[in-house]
Amino acid sequence: IKNAYPNVIENTNKLKILVNNYTPILGGVTEGQTTDAVAALVAEQLGGKFINLSNVDGVYDADPKEDSDAVLFEKLSYNDMNFLLKEKELIPGQNLFLDKQAASILTRSKIKSFFLSGEHLEDLENFLNGNPYRGTTIDEITDVIEVEKPAKMKEIHETETVIQDEVVEEEDEGPIDPR
Repeated sequence: IKNAYPNVIENTNKLKILVNNYTPILGGVTEGQTTDAVAALVAEQLGGKFINLSNVDGVYDADPKEDSDAVLFEKLSYNDMNFLLKEKELIPGQNLFLDKQAASILTRSKIKSFFLSGEHLEDLENFLNGNPYRGTTIDEITDVIEVEKPAKMKEIHETETVIQDEVVEEEDEGPIDPR
């Protein structure tokens, strides 16, 4: 990377000084924090954007490596992001698109976030050049999951509704005889 700082940055307090002359490159700087959380803190401190490159090309409703019907979200709100992470526990080696600490930082500071594949660098190049790319954007928008549920989520919801209706019909045996 052109103009990268020549040493590993071990303290985020140096970022504001360095950003004027160098491109800061860093990993984890605080024990117990993930690199996602560190990157979110850096974006927060510098007033920047959060870009996450991983082995999938965005945020899905299910793990695309395990579920061929997984649906890629092109856009999500901060509420959507937190909803998707709500029931998940942070376990080392777990394949979440983001950890809860990073999500909390992104949400509190309303940091526009982008999730792309690190294996398809043409999408990163397109993103950086303002061209269409495959990935997910998280921003201040209307909640997508509640408004436009992916087909798989709609099917689950419709199945639950049918099952609930059937149970209600089975329980409804007419008026109770008061005798």
